[in-house]
Amino acid sequence: MAIEAAKRPPSTPSRRALGHGTGRERPAGGLELWSWLFMRVSGVVLLFLAVGHVLIMHVFDGGVSRVNFGFVAVRWQSPFWRTWDWALLVLALLHGINGLRVIVQDYVK
Repeated sequence: MAIEAAKRPPSTPSRRALGHGTGRERPAGGLELWSWLFMRVSGVVLLFLAVGHVLIMHVFDGGVSRVNFGFVAVRWQSPFWRTWDWALLVLALLHGINGLRVIVQDYVK
């Protein structure tokens, strides 16, 4: 390690000084790797689901004024919308719990 640092010219800043490598590194394997991958994949899926929900429910076709009990009842008769809403709810819950687990794990160590 000291040999590599000596070969680098003194004018070249290290990657850590530039802000690279200061975050959490990707885990090597096991549960931590799957948890890390789940956070990335669920974040992208949640972004798609949440933006779609906001656009469909609050922006298009008259906005929020059309949303009432009847609208929700008719919407929930469709298996597509029922799956969409449940996926949004379950993924948000699991993503949040996993994020809390990572935060607690960082501060307990």
